[in-house]
Amino acid sequence: MTHTLRITKKLRVTPLYDIRHQEVASAYVEGLSESLSNRCEHVSVSYLVSCLQRTIPLFTFDGQHHDASRDFVGYHLGAMHGTILTEAGSIRQGVATLTALDTKDARRGYRAGRNYFFYEAAPQERRLSDDYLIERFSEIAAECTAWHDADSTWQYAIACVLGELSGHVFPFTQEEQASWEAQERAVREELARPQARHDTEPLSDSPLLQES
Repeated sequence: MTHTLRITKKLRVTPLYDIRHQEVASAYVEGLSESLSNRCEHVSVSYLVSCLQRTIPLFTFDGQHHDASRDFVGYHLGAMHGTILTEAGSIRQGVATLTALDTKDARRGYRAGRNYFFYEAAPQERRLSDDYLIERFSEIAAECTAWHDADSTWQYAIACVLGELSGHVFPFTQEEQASWEAQERAVREELARPQARHDTEPLSDSPLLQES
């Protein structure tokens, strides 16, 4: 299990998830280093979705090509991590999200992932592993392809994963907490709302038919 990765002689970084395979660690360092050296901007959810979709014909996530799937998870998430860091390893000024949330579905999924991380996940569930992420990406690729889902479904699903990962570098904000509490209140009010009038009121008495 990898706790930190050496990026340069002076910089060590804690990855966004637990790394159990050396191939993932090497790819993560490569992706992160490239983003830092090139001063890359935010990676968008749509870009990561397109990268995942391109792996389908290559069978990267079919459960048989372990090297390819580990390289994907390591490199792309490492590169994403690198776009939010300075050369000193701190979060870049003005950056508040792990990824560029370029669609409505990406924003919805990212928010759902963060809500799960901070309010629903058990402590041991908050630290994901590379094996788990490969499994999640494999499920998304298989299900979305089998059902011919639109890009919106892909974006929501991928953004959920990224939202969970973001919890390790971006604390839950007051705005997010207020939004989450408002959603919870709305759900509770909906559940407590009486049923429609015709469902709750007793039927009016009807005169019994008299036999002649």
